[in-house]
Amino acid sequence: MDTTNTAITYRNGEALVVFGHNDEKAVVKFLQMYNMDAGDLVALPVAHQKKKG
Repeated sequence: MDTTNTAITYRNGEALVVFGHNDEKAVVKFLQMYNMDAGDLVALPVAHQKKKG
């Protein structure tokens, strides 16, 4: 979420978490398709941005 030009401020250590709702049948189908367990941990790489200047 880009908060540029808004009244929203951020300081180190603050965090925003959004938990979306997923249809249970769709989740089960996805897990089966990818041979995953509901308790599996999935780590995604973070894209790094170039520093300005």
